[in-house]
Amino acid sequence: GWTLQPGLLVLFSALFIYNLDHVIDSRVQRIPDERAQRYFSSKPILAALVIFAVVTGLLAGAAPLGAKIVFAAYTVVGLLYGLPVIPLRHSGTRRWMRLKDIPLAKAWLVGAAVTLGVVLLPVTWVSGPIEARTGYLALFMMVFVVSNVHMFDVRDLASDREHKIRTLPVMLGVRRAKLAVVALNLVMLMAMAWGWARGITAANPEIVIATSATVVYVLCVRITTPRTIYGIFIDGCLYLPLMLLVLRDAIL
Repeated sequence: GWTLQPGLLVLFSALFIYNLDHVIDSRVQRIPDERAQRYFSSKPILAALVIFAVVTGLLAGAAPLGAKIVFAAYTVVGLLYGLPVIPLRHSGTRRWMRLKDIPLAKAWLVGAAVTLGVVLLPVTWVSGPIEARTGYLALFMMVFVVSNVHMFDVRDLASDREHKIRTLPVMLGVRRAKLAVVALNLVMLMAMAWGWARGITAANPEIVIATSATVVYVLCVRITTPRTIYGIFIDGCLYLPLMLLVLRDAIL
C-alpha cells in the first residue's frame, strides 16, 4: 500500500546530499553568488547537515531490502558526486578529482541520482520488482533532469571554464549544447511512443507536455539569462509532471 516513508527518505537524503555538495563547492569551487557562498560556508548549515543525516539514517533503516539496495546506489552516486575521490598525478604532483569533474559526467550523475531516488526507490519500497513500464518512467525522469542540469551548466559556464569542469556547454558551446539536449528529448519521446504503441506502457500526456516545456526553456536559455529565471521558471518546470498529475486527477 501507499506510504509516506519513501518520499520522506528522498526528501531528507536529497537535502543532505544537495547541501553537502554546495558546502564542498564553497570550499573547492567558489560559488559565484556571494550570498550563497556565505550561506554554505556558515555554521548553521553544518548543523542542518547533521540533522538531515540522522533522519535519513533512521528512515533508511526502516526500508524493505529492495528499497535499501536502490537507496544505497542512490546514496553512493549522490555522495560521491561532489567529493574528491579520484587521485590524479600531473607534473609530479597529486591532486584529487571529483566525479563531477569527469568530462560530461556531471549532468548524468545528477540524473541517475534523481531517477534512483524519485522513481526506483518508491517502486521497490511499495511494489517490489521493477517492471518495463517503470523503466520507461525512469527514462523520462533521467532525460528530464539531465536537460535541466545541462541548462544550469549554461548559467555556470564561466565558473566551469575557470575550474576546468568540462560540461556539455563548455565542450560544445552553448548553441550546440542546446541542440544536443533538444535532440535527446526528441529521441526519448520516440522511445516513449514506441512503448505506447506496443502497449508496454500507457500513453502519458503529462510526459509529452513536460518534455515540450523542457524543449521550450532549452531553446530560450542564454548565457545572460538572470539567475532568478533559473530558480523560478527552469527549476519550477521540475514540478510540472506532479502538477499535471494532480490536475488530471482533479478533472477525472
